Amino acid sequence: MENEDINSKPKLSFVICHLSFVKIARREVFRICKKPVYFFCMLVAPVICVVFFLSLMKEGLPTDMPIAVVDMDGSSNSRNLVRQLDAFEQTKVVQTTVSFEEARRAMQEGKVYGIFYIPKDFGVDATAGRQPKLSFYTNGTYLIAASLLFRDMKTMSVLAGASVGLQTGLAHGYTEGQIMAQLQPIVIDTHAIGNPWLNYSVYLNNTLLPGVLQLMIFLVTVMSIGS
Repeated sequence: MENEDINSKPKLSFVICHLSFVKIARREVFRICKKPVYFFCMLVAPVICVVFFLSLMKEGLPTDMPIAVVDMDGSSNSRNLVRQLDAFEQTKVVQTTVSFEEARRAMQEGKVYGIFYIPKDFGVDATAGRQPKLSFYTNGTYLIAASLLFRDMKTMSVLAGASVGLQTGLAHGYTEGQIMAQLQPIVIDTHAIGNPWLNYSVYLNNTLLPGVLQLMIFLVTVMSIGS
């Protein structure tokens, strides 16, 4: 009789725990059904956030962002520079003018995100070695557009300087290898690890979506404890 009582106690405890768990689960399901805010915060809101962020960033990296070019030179060199700038994936030249005020007004109206300024006599000064200055402006209100366009316009300025240096060196009788050794003594080979497409959705959604889920958990927990 004593052995049977000892063996029956664990079974009785398990049955009691199981019944308590079922009772608690039934009570919580009843509360969730009674207050729709629980159901909304636990299921509906996270699904809406996932669909919103994934659809918002489905294109990945922004492309063809509009800029204006103020070409005060009007030479074949400046036109070639504009064509090369327009060939960048993130940059699209939508306006070419000789008035900086017109380009600035277009930026203020939100029609363009950046301005690329080519000074007068750019080609002549570059060939003569007088170091003309290329200027570029971006609208910092649009953070992503401004940073990407700034990178493209800066890269174009560096490439323009290298092109002028190459032409000048060839005119002086140097070989292309000798010129490139002076223009770019160290060649940098970069590779993006983990996100080779440079897709904003890859690393932003991996941060935003868990953050939204944690926020919903905190809100529901506080509301449950308070009620």
